[in-house]
Amino acid sequence: MKRLKPYLFLSILILNFLPTSKLAAQNIRLVSDSGIAGYFANPVDGYVTCVGSFAELRRNHFHGGLDVRTGGKIGVPIKASADGYVSRINKSAYGYGNCIYIAHPNGYTTVYAHLDHFNPYLENWIDRVHYLEENFEINVYPKPTELIVKKGDIIAYSGNTGGSSGPHLHFEVRKTSTEAPTNPLLFKMDITEKLGPKFLSCYLHTYDADFIKTDGFLPYSYIGLPNGTTREVAPGKYALSAKIRDYFQSYGENMGVNYLEMYVNDIVAFQMNIEQFTFNETRYLNSIMDFAMYKKNGGMAYRFWKDEGNMLPWYPKKQKEYGIIDLPESQVEPVKITLKAYDVNMKETKLTFFLKVNVELKSSVLKRTDAPTDPMVKYDEDFYFNDAKALVLIPKYTVYNSMYFNHDIGSNSYGATLRVFDVSIPLHQYINVGLLIGNTVETDKNKLYIKYNNGGSNKACETVRNGNWLYAKGKETGEYSISADLTAPYIKALSTGYKGNFSFSISDGGTGIKSYRAEVDGNWLLLDFDGKYARLKGIATAERFGKGKHTFTLLVTDKVGNENKVTYTFYL
Repeated sequence: MKRLKPYLFLSILILNFLPTSKLAAQNIRLVSDSGIAGYFANPVDGYVTCVGSFAELRRNHFHGGLDVRTGGKIGVPIKASADGYVSRINKSAYGYGNCIYIAHPNGYTTVYAHLDHFNPYLENWIDRVHYLEENFEINVYPKPTELIVKKGDIIAYSGNTGGSSGPHLHFEVRKTSTEAPTNPLLFKMDITEKLGPKFLSCYLHTYDADFIKTDGFLPYSYIGLPNGTTREVAPGKYALSAKIRDYFQSYGENMGVNYLEMYVNDIVAFQMNIEQFTFNETRYLNSIMDFAMYKKNGGMAYRFWKDEGNMLPWYPKKQKEYGIIDLPESQVEPVKITLKAYDVNMKETKLTFFLKVNVELKSSVLKRTDAPTDPMVKYDEDFYFNDAKALVLIPKYTVYNSMYFNHDIGSNSYGATLRVFDVSIPLHQYINVGLLIGNTVETDKNKLYIKYNNGGSNKACETVRNGNWLYAKGKETGEYSISADLTAPYIKALSTGYKGNFSFSISDGGTGIKSYRAEVDGNWLLLDFDGKYARLKGIATAERFGKGKHTFTLLVTDKVGNENKVTYTFYL
């Protein structure tokens, strides 16, 4: 195959069992709480309960901290957990919303996210940054001597900004040097876990290395909660996954677990700990859960085996087929399987059952009769594909298993389409896609863009055009195609200047909104943007703009340059 042109680049019977004489999970901690227990105080007053836990399974990422309840209220005082200084302030319409980072002398940083607003001193400090940069979204790093805080100082008030689905505080503890989120409960904070983890269901996967190369996943059967039972299976290799949840105060919660173990005939055959991760590792969530199951029914099941391309440092062994159970025809006696899960306080839940080989049973894996003709995508090598109408680069460590490049090239009214794998295959990094614009397209080519469909709704990709080629990055498998955005962004006025208040709903059905700018008499006006509700709001004051008659303008631009502008007259 040809190499891509430079402008495309935009940017288990385990062989060696582990002997165990005591609880094995206690021997694989990454972070010691020695000397720092009690260092961090709770960021809110009163009895603290949580609705989200560290490393809880979320869509495409691990949850980085604790979601602390605020009684469903906005405006609850948020306090600094320890002495330190404000090292970063971030305001965004998405993600963490309004967020403060405090660096501490012990080498850790605490993070407070989804805040409604900051204390008065910080609000004034940040307001100056807004008007200096003329931007709502800011990301600033104050000097260590600039914004000093003491343990217990009120730094902000709880809210529902960014990607929050309801009022709460998102609280993190990060290793300052690496920004790695670390389980806050390792620091013995005063947050009670009354209950513990619980198995909800279990799944038996048939392991076949050739099937993974062609289909990218392992077929599975639901086996419920098989405690004390014996299940007959065909000779072959198997793997296990399970839906497991941890519970702090009630069984209505949906927390993640921290440690997993599997024993085969009472010998440790698999271990995984979840105590700390870096942000370039967070998407490995799609490897530690069964992604094909998730795409099929939305269920998130922890795997008790490791993909060959899973580079997380959470496993004591790196061997191939780690966690795969080999049951040959010669295995006469039933094999005892024990699955265990622990929370951070080592509260345990387990399942114990048996697998018995029945030579009369046949494997559920369908064997391919025809040899695959597609090239192989190796998990640890860059992969290049170059066709007359479509190009793709898959960087190494993007797929979690080596597999054949299952793809399809087609066309629509704007040009080429490219299907990359099946939607049940997860990607860890961005892939680069190039599509050729059709020769008969009369639409302004600057309005064309690449979108993808991964089995759900279409989503626009950040696109660059070079001649008759469009190039984009995507983090999903599925179909990539060319579309056109010929419509200006939509603006709906909700408040147009009464007592200086302005509010709008803005949206764009094509490429999405790139920027907006509000002005009063030609001078920039701060409007906060709430990405969840696509709302802009702000206030023009007489102190800033003077009394009398004024002209307000709002310009909204999408990602291919379509614009919409509204103008209003108002009085202060």
